[in-house]
Amino acid sequence: MTTKSNHIDALQAIFGSHARAEVFRVFLIDPARAYYQRQLERATKLPLRAVQRELEKFVELGVLYRWTEGRRAYYQMDTRLSYFSELRAFVLRISSERLQLRAALAADPAVRVAILDASGKGLLVVTDATPHRSAAIPRGYAVREISADTFAAA
Repeated sequence: MTTKSNHIDALQAIFGSHARAEVFRVFLIDPARAYYQRQLERATKLPLRAVQRELEKFVELGVLYRWTEGRRAYYQMDTRLSYFSELRAFVLRISSERLQLRAALAADPAVRVAILDASGKGLLVVTDATPHRSAAIPRGYAVREISADTFAAA
């Protein structure tokens, strides 16, 4: 059985550092999303300086885009990299089932919100329109889908 620690150990061996593996994993799980430094600090549970150092390296390598809005710098994965799909597939393959689920839901543009129940097997998916069964959701989840309008009304 693999654990989160094993997944990060594998990435750490490839990327050379725990911090680099953690930061990169966040971007590969949801590559369309832009993050600012404090979000990555919370997501990775790393010190802000460690996050900043890794972000600088990824920007220098051309793997991440960086732009500013006001006083906040945002970072986003460059999904046009020739090796992006293979790299993301590899990271997802060695990730936990929950991270694979999160990545699948993040990749579906119709999904607005997804809530996993306490059992870890019941999933409420709020979409732009129902019915909309995302083919990317792994088997074994009891999925209930509702429209964003129905969700907002409730």
